[in-house]
Amino acid sequence: MPDANAEAGAGGQGGAAGVGGEAGNDTESSCVPTGPSDFPDDEFADSNCDGIDGDKRAAIFVSPDGKDSNDGSFGSPTRTINKGVELAAARGKDVYVCTAEYAENVVVDTKAVSIFGGYDCVTWARDNQRASVVPPDGIALTLRKVSAMTVDRLSFVAANATAAGASSIAAQIVGSDQVVLSHLDLTAGNGAAGLPGTSVATAKHAQAGADGSAGLFCDPYLDDWPCDVGVPTGGDGPNTTCGSTQVHGGTGGKAAPYPMGKPQGGAVGIPGKTKAGAEGENGGAGKEGAISKETFGSVTDDTYVASNSGGDGTDGTPGQSGGGGGGGYSCHYQGFPIDEIADCVAGVGQDYFYFGSGGGQGGYGGCGGSAGHGGGAGGASFALLSIKSVVSLSWSSLTTGTGGRGGAPSNGAKGQAGGRGGKAGRTTQYASDSFATNTTGQDGGPAGDGGAGGPGGPGGGGPSITLVAFGEMPVTQAVTFTNGAGGKGAAGFNSTDALSGESGETKIIQ
Repeated sequence: MPDANAEAGAGGQGGAAGVGGEAGNDTESSCVPTGPSDFPDDEFADSNCDGIDGDKRAAIFVSPDGKDSNDGSFGSPTRTINKGVELAAARGKDVYVCTAEYAENVVVDTKAVSIFGGYDCVTWARDNQRASVVPPDGIALTLRKVSAMTVDRLSFVAANATAAGASSIAAQIVGSDQVVLSHLDLTAGNGAAGLPGTSVATAKHAQAGADGSAGLFCDPYLDDWPCDVGVPTGGDGPNTTCGSTQVHGGTGGKAAPYPMGKPQGGAVGIPGKTKAGAEGENGGAGKEGAISKETFGSVTDDTYVASNSGGDGTDGTPGQSGGGGGGGYSCHYQGFPIDEIADCVAGVGQDYFYFGSGGGQGGYGGCGGSAGHGGGAGGASFALLSIKSVVSLSWSSLTTGTGGRGGAPSNGAKGQAGGRGGKAGRTTQYASDSFATNTTGQDGGPAGDGGAGGPGGPGGGGPSITLVAFGEMPVTQAVTFTNGAGGKGAAGFNSTDALSGESGETKIIQ
């Protein structure tokens, strides 16, 4: 490819002047004007004999020795290019930049201002040297909604991106027309690695089931052992939720009704099993998030978006709640002792009564583990990004770094442990009686654990492309392209990696 710095030789430069000075009398007398105006050209000719290649009266001058409080005239330059652009836009002038390093992000927005480099900072003689624009971060040159302007003989260097998933772009042109770029060095740094998926905490134990009510003994002939009490009930705690799913342990069964009978079974949990006191099943594991299958990302109307991220996993499903324990038997009897529970159930006598205890509530199902999050996309490295603009580019070099590596996903959280079942109510105070323990209800069943959350998907690598156009591809002449490698896609939890970013000289997106 052609040498982007060697095509224009030193031309017929007239006598040069330092900042604040004019050309000497000998130079002025030997210069023959070819016209009243002088546009900076590739021959570096002093066409109007004012001592420089260009027109002193039509320019704002920029030098690192200047001050931004200056008016930008030949003898009073500004210190920054952006201040020069501001003054030039207000006065309808161009900007002349002497060869030095400028740590700023140059922006020309709405009103076109041409910028010319190659000037010596002492004599203001012009040659093929480049002023360097090297901001600490961000896009080095941005042209937005401008028409009919030139940027000539400057170097724009974008720093390596540092924020997760950020891109390094040397120059970006948005919504502009008739933009002429010539004798430029556009160098992008490396894109930053994608944002890792955030980790999630392991959940605690789910709520335990409530205990059933205690059994009772009564003597209809004694006031301190009344027999008009209610039948002992089973354990029944409040509803809880796992996200949008309602969770409730199986309600413990009541004791058998007074004066005799069989106990009632435990109620069904939500979700739960019909069998009283049964252990709940574990929840299912969540699914893995989508793996990035893109290699570039996307361009919108005004910027590049590193959109080739991995998807989030799904939450694990809740474990089943335990079934409620059955209630205990109630019975009556006459006399002490009764050796067989059958005698109690048969209703031998009508003097004394046992009320069985209530069953324990089933444990609450464990919530599913939270999903893992996908890894973010790696940032891009672009030397020139042209978005819906008409651009010509000549005698320039475009160089990129490497695309950012895709972000690693996070794993899903372990499911919440299921709650234990509630205890049956205690038996009556006559537990030593041979049949008394038979009046005790059953414990609630333990709940199942929540399923583990699914892992996130890995993020894709960022692209490295020297010239990207969204819309019309710039017209190029004598341009050299040097591009780095695309960023590597991150590894997935299920042995499938995301794709690496694209790498190439040019890409057009219609």
